[in-house]
Amino acid sequence: LAKYLMAWTVNVINNKNTVIISEALQALYHTQGDWTSNEVVQVVQIALKIVAASPGESQLENINMIMLSRNKISGRNEIGEGLLQVAKELVYIHSSQHYSNEYSHQSVLLTTYIEVIKELRNIRAVDAWMTVKKDELMWLEQYLQPDTTISDRCESSRRDDALHHGSYDQQYSDSDLNGIHESDDEDDDSRFEDAYTGVSNGFVLVEGAGISQVNGTYACTGTWDNVDLFTKNDIWEGRNQTFSLFRCRLSDNTKRWYISIVPMNNNPGTSFDIDFYYQLATGNAREVPGMMNWVSARSEADPPPIVKFQSEVVHSDHDSAEECDQ
Repeated sequence: LAKYLMAWTVNVINNKNTVIISEALQALYHTQGDWTSNEVVQVVQIALKIVAASPGESQLENINMIMLSRNKISGRNEIGEGLLQVAKELVYIHSSQHYSNEYSHQSVLLTTYIEVIKELRNIRAVDAWMTVKKDELMWLEQYLQPDTTISDRCESSRRDDALHHGSYDQQYSDSDLNGIHESDDEDDDSRFEDAYTGVSNGFVLVEGAGISQVNGTYACTGTWDNVDLFTKNDIWEGRNQTFSLFRCRLSDNTKRWYISIVPMNNNPGTSFDIDFYYQLATGNAREVPGMMNWVSARSEADPPPIVKFQSEVVHSDHDSAEECDQ
């Protein structure tokens, strides 16, 4: 510990902040996620806090590098070494796991990164920087809440509507899943109906998404979380799939809109969904999806889409939909 601090102090004196930042970020990423790594993490936190808190013309540049450096984190990984670059990638990895793996290396490493980011946020300049970029950091905010663990957010959390909304007909058995074709579209669209009568009778136009299959017109085909649920059909990984746009509740009682593929025989809002984009919801009773501030739920999904609610039928170049009849 003393050796590392001495070396980095020399670099601070010599104004070699970029060297300090890069070495600290590399050291953090290569921790093993066990008790032997605690000393390294402590040193990294101290070094990054010293650099981030040092006033001067380069302070903002240093904070940008700490958070968003695009220097490769390793020879085998194309992601940048910045704290937010790595943390976001770890969130993607963890949220895509369809099983509980609380003590995996990725989980421990994500916890480490979140704790370092929390520590840095205590510095006024870093907090101001993050406030300016709050719209870009919507994916991170849930992890920065006090007394929150990664397992709270990535395991039980992600969404738990399936525990509270189960009133729809499961029309297909497991054996039926292998025989779903485009002729089944009408049945697919009715999977999520419940007793709610709907509020909008409208359509949603999704445009500009990095995942091209997400783009198009979503018809109102049911309800979920007491608001309208919208769907469209397209090909994903060689199979006809139903893309769903729906609202659901997280375990911390906040709500989000998601654009996802919901597996057959599953309710919307479980860890088995294939998520593409999400948006924070207001939770209002008559809410419809908002246009802006959508966030990519996977690294290859950028850029996020613009989502437009329409009260009448619209026809895009991608596809079309018939009027929602509820």
